[in-house]
Amino acid sequence: MSTTAGRAPGGVWGRVTGAWVDGDPPGGRRFLELPGLTLELGGRLPGIRLAYETWGELSPARDNAVLVLHALTGDSHATGPVGPGHPTSGWWDGVIGPGLGLDTDRWFVICPNVLGGCQGSTGPSSRAPDGRPWGSRWPDTTIRDQVRVELELADALGVSRWAAVLGGSLGGQRALEWAVEAPERVERLIVLAANAEASADQIATCTIQMDAIRADPHWLDGDFYDDPVGPHLGMGIARRIAHMSYRTAEEVDDRFGRSWQGNVDPLRGGQRRQYARLAIICVKYMLPKESFLSAFHQGGRLPNKQASPTPEHRL
Repeated sequence: MSTTAGRAPGGVWGRVTGAWVDGDPPGGRRFLELPGLTLELGGRLPGIRLAYETWGELSPARDNAVLVLHALTGDSHATGPVGPGHPTSGWWDGVIGPGLGLDTDRWFVICPNVLGGCQGSTGPSSRAPDGRPWGSRWPDTTIRDQVRVELELADALGVSRWAAVLGGSLGGQRALEWAVEAPERVERLIVLAANAEASADQIATCTIQMDAIRADPHWLDGDFYDDPVGPHLGMGIARRIAHMSYRTAEEVDDRFGRSWQGNVDPLRGGQRRQYARLAIICVKYMLPKESFLSAFHQGGRLPNKQASPTPEHRL
């Protein structure tokens, strides 16, 4: 087991995926190299790299560490500017920092990229032992597997007990698993927009999303890393479904309403004639919610954040 800062070894292959790959600038990432792990459902990973970032200083008593766990499409870059290795700014810039909710003058904040997250941590886009991306061969992983790897990170950092573990969505589910798997190591738990189990409705919705991805001719059964296009269309449709499934009708109405964007009436030559064009053109002619979803229909956002998940990577 070792922790390092800086560049991971290797070279870059294609750019069909937005995953961080060996040879990319590390940015603020540090890396923990772990030995093989036998997974909860019986698969095995022969070696694991976990990417993480930290802010603040660990106290001499090691009692001020806070674990922040990101959502499905997040990464370890919870706060900080755009830069080499970080195509987007931190997703919690308004929460983490001096004088903010997670005051880094007081707390030592750690955010790992989840196992399977493909933003520096081992995942489907990583090289398998044969040198090719795992792709469709990526083994079934669970929330418990992800937390077991995070337990290894805590041990490597010398943190025996977190002052707080907090996360939202997938991160909130991992936070709950921390409380189940190692309650003696969690002083406080903050869970945002997360559940302990998936409902039948959620399972049905996710099945449709996975079907949309699989139906993309560039999905190639999950082995699309050498494809010049990649399954961006299927990913875009799946993401549009996501943005309707986790918002209430009232919230959508309040945030987007039915007002037009720009000065063009969508009933008289606006978006509906332009739907097949690039999202940046569509935005000018569409109702606000339609334009927001069209960006995902074009597949232009999610693939730039992380590699497309495989159906085998069930969370």
